Amino acid sequence: MYNKPNFLIVGAAKSGSTSLYQYLSQHPEVFMPVNKEPNYFVGEYQKRMNKDCPSYKIDMNRMILDEEAYYNLFKDAKSNQKAIGEASVTYLYKPEYAIPKIRGELGDPKIIIILRNPIKRAFSHYSYACELGLETLNFEDALDAEDNRLKNNWSSTFAYINQGLFYSQVKAYKNAFTNVHVLFLDDLIKDKQLEIQKIYNFLGIDPSFKNHFKEKFNVSGIPKNKFIHKYLVHDNAFKRKTKKLFKKIISETVLRKLARKARNLNQGERLIATDIEKQKLKNIYIKDIISISNLLKKDLNHWLK
Repeated sequence: MYNKPNFLIVGAAKSGSTSLYQYLSQHPEVFMPVNKEPNYFVGEYQKRMNKDCPSYKIDMNRMILDEEAYYNLFKDAKSNQKAIGEASVTYLYKPEYAIPKIRGELGDPKIIIILRNPIKRAFSHYSYACELGLETLNFEDALDAEDNRLKNNWSSTFAYINQGLFYSQVKAYKNAFTNVHVLFLDDLIKDKQLEIQKIYNFLGIDPSFKNHFKEKFNVSGIPKNKFIHKYLVHDNAFKRKTKKLFKKIISETVLRKLARKARNLNQGERLIATDIEKQKLKNIYIKDIISISNLLKKDLNHWLK
């Protein structure tokens, strides 16, 4: 008998989902697997990915598309861990794939969505692809190439614009599930403990638990040393061998924490969007921002300033 998730962080990408995953994992009544983004419920979408897509190997290495392998991720959940979940941001981007499979296998789990100013999100997403060495175009050319890339089944890694069109994505989840909690990265930054406590109440677990928020997660930057970055991020024979040796003396959780610290230390200059690029994104997103603001009854005018 499988342990099954009763909540999912479904996105959005580059909006704080990694931080949220780490914060929730601190709570003793929460179980989340070491593999943050199994992408199981969008497996049919992921299987269509073009093998010539630059991110193909990275994406496929982290995905869990087999049913037994997916539910085995939750086998170590303890009896006191009432909230069992995972976080895969492609679920929000591809609701037409994710929602029917989630409903079919999990019924009506609790859904958590974290949103960020889509203008900032798009450039952060582009910066992340550059950091990984996957993006070779400048920002404007990458935006112009996006539709053609997606038509050719490139991964969501290159959906800089489309992943920030939140209105239809969020609406689909609100229509499909009974319990949907939406929070905003701006609010999480202002008062982390308050926003996390709201989620604890939403999940029905002890809201008095105090988190520690010292570590920063998934911050993008151009790496100082490309060899170190390649070792930390990309799969290769040398990495597999050394990782196997490390696992004999330290746990997977500690190993990942050390890798995060090494990656943060190796990050150098951050890319910054120009005023022209920001204005282009504002023109793209203005209608969608108004729509999501109305849907959630949340004033988002500051996103357009």
